[in-house]
Amino acid sequence: METASFIPRENEDTLRAENQLRGRIEKSWNIKMEKLPTTYSLDYAIKKGEEVKGFIELKCRTHIYGTFDTYMISLKKWNACREIHATSHLKTFLGVGFTDGDYWLDTASVTDFSVKMGGRSDRDWTVDREPCVFFNIQYFKEFK
Repeated sequence: METASFIPRENEDTLRAENQLRGRIEKSWNIKMEKLPTTYSLDYAIKKGEEVKGFIELKCRTHIYGTFDTYMISLKKWNACREIHATSHLKTFLGVGFTDGDYWLDTASVTDFSVKMGGRSDRDWTVDREPCVFFNIQYFKEFK
């Protein structure tokens, strides 16, 4: 089924979960995170004082870490991480809240990945499927 209407990806619950993850990361890394405009494709700038030190994309998952051997992220988001790193020379991170803990990685550290079609498979909407990057979850480190 094709659908051209806007499909909201965020709602009150997902925004609350992301905000809670942001707070835990700020505390763990002793930093502040400022929300970026949607034109940047990534969620937050990482700041120490007023200086931007890096960027981070946040994801909240509904399963425990290790449920799947690989992690999937849209190629669009992945390219945004790589492009911002290449042009700013600032690190870009992926922060993921799983149901059993919070994990992170420096996107530049991921050297072995594949690109396949991925996305939601519980609906028959073509807009749910897109090229995605898949990599081994062992690249992630747990927040302490």
